Amino acid sequence: MGRYQGLQLEGARQFRKALKEAGDDLSDLKDTHLEAAEIVAKASQGVVPRKSGALAASIRPAGTTTAGIVRAGKKAVPYANAIHWGRKMWPSTTATPAPPRQRHLAPIRPTYFITGPASQTEPQWVELYFTRVTQMTEKIERESQP
Repeated sequence: MGRYQGLQLEGARQFRKALKEAGDDLSDLKDTHLEAAEIVAKASQGVVPRKSGALAASIRPAGTTTAGIVRAGKKAVPYANAIHWGRKMWPSTTATPAPPRQRHLAPIRPTYFITGPASQTEPQWVELYFTRVTQMTEKIERESQP
């Protein structure tokens, strides 16, 4: 499974600017991004590796005015990045002295538990974006006409 490259809306910056000029507070855009991130986060729950369940519990969606984001991991779950993207080497935890640690092989195969579901659910959230952007554009057009 390849790495997910993302979706970019050409003219997104100009679109946000037009929304602001029309008096919109961009909450619609923020809600749309959150909803798209929720679709991916829900799908991620089905494929995330589970031993204790802490990694699955750390998956959370977020929406900003510029992007929908799915995060995993936190201070108590620092290994989320390594489980998702994989790793080949790791500093030794038993090396002495402690600061200059020697690297050793510690392979973890990547699982892509967020990017995989993101690409699999792409038709759902792209349709959501298309619908919402169309609605917002029509709203701007209606409000700008005398």
